[in-house]
Amino acid sequence: MQGKKRAVWTALFAALLCAPALAEAGAETTQAGYDWADLGTVAGAAAAVLLIVQYTKKALDKFKKFPTRLYVYILSLAILACARLLGGGLNWRDVPLLALNAVVAATSAMGAYEMAYRKGDENAGEETDENAREETKQE
Repeated sequence: MQGKKRAVWTALFAALLCAPALAEAGAETTQAGYDWADLGTVAGAAAAVLLIVQYTKKALDKFKKFPTRLYVYILSLAILACARLLGGGLNWRDVPLLALNAVVAATSAMGAYEMAYRKGDENAGEETDENAREETKQE
């Protein structure tokens, strides 16, 4: 049951992160999924990073322990750089902006993860503490 809740929260936050990217793409975009213009936005990159990390982190940890925050940043930078390269060309003057946008996308993806997973765990802990207090009062 806990896994289903997490999957629903992940899908919800990914959809919320994609909304600005899809709005920027305009009304003529009717395809399902991503294109390079969507991934070139911070919101689109953050949503993609969130989903990719969720599906690949455990497999990566089996081979080598790698810091998750660094993995998220590198993935954000790679997605934004590929989107810029394939969407219209990458100039050297764009690299500092891509690095900064990758920080924003990585922070957004990590924040969405924290809101979806950690917040639910904290509330569950509070409920069990209240239940434990009530049980001790009844005894």
